[in-house]
Amino acid sequence: MKLKFSVLGLVVVVMSLLVAGQAKADTVTTDATTNQPLSGYVFTANRDWRWYENGQLYTGFRNYFGANYYFIKGVRQTNTWATEWGKTYYLGADGRSVEGHLVTINGITYDFGNDQTFYLRGKVSGYLKDGSAANGGYRWYDNGQLYTGFKFYMGTYYWFVDGVRQNAGWRSAWGMTYYTDANGRAVQGMQTIAGKQYYFGDNNTYYLRDNPVNTRQNKTKATANGYIYDGSALNGGYRWYENGQLYTGFKHYMGTYYWFVDGVRQNAGWRHAWGYTYYTDNQGRAVQGWQTINGIRYYFGDNGTFFMRYYLK
Repeated sequence: MKLKFSVLGLVVVVMSLLVAGQAKADTVTTDATTNQPLSGYVFTANRDWRWYENGQLYTGFRNYFGANYYFIKGVRQTNTWATEWGKTYYLGADGRSVEGHLVTINGITYDFGNDQTFYLRGKVSGYLKDGSAANGGYRWYDNGQLYTGFKFYMGTYYWFVDGVRQNAGWRSAWGMTYYTDANGRAVQGMQTIAGKQYYFGDNNTYYLRDNPVNTRQNKTKATANGYIYDGSALNGGYRWYENGQLYTGFKHYMGTYYWFVDGVRQNAGWRHAWGYTYYTDNQGRAVQGWQTINGIRYYFGDNGTFFMRYYLK
């Protein structure tokens, strides 16, 4: 009987402690003037701000003066992530939920939308207008970071450095060499760069070739030689290259000598080379034998040397 009473007494003590603890947990903070439970953003006696709901410190989001704030035990959170309703949010330095399509946090740029919903869509990617100083305010982002390298865009490849599209210049990627033009596009085919001829292929791979190929097929290598089609305005688009540079002087071609200036074959006219005088006809070929030029008879030999020997008035 005595043992039974002791057990009953222990149960009573435990129940008393639980009730006391529950009463303490459910303590309601009231307004000193109205004696009503506090609710809202309250400046406390500790001279700080706390959010209360029905007299208790609140945890969660609350809209205040047109912005969403997040509280933990009444304390407004700043510069941190928060999760609510299955979505992710970020609170800025002022505690407000951030929004916008380009929000940079710790070096990563995110999209939080722009429709007052504030939740995270993800890290941004693509050619996006962010108001930067170069190229009309556009920069390339990849997985939230400014991108360096080639990106395929609008049917061709462009080269970016820290998100900024680069214009004319040489580029190296994937162990290959490329060139981008004044508009930033990777070039292909045969190109003249700083007076030299380079070939970048014609199959949308864009890289610089190292091996010589048939010049009659409009292909060359970086140190080109010969009479090459480059699309120039004169003589059907052909010009003479020597070690990748446009050539000036005589060159033997198709059984005779032609005179070139900056790679362009010259037609009728007098030429001087190796201390001798020559004449090329309307087809650009060096003449020989007897020739009448402007009413005067000239002799250029008959042994394949082409230089002028003498003339007769």
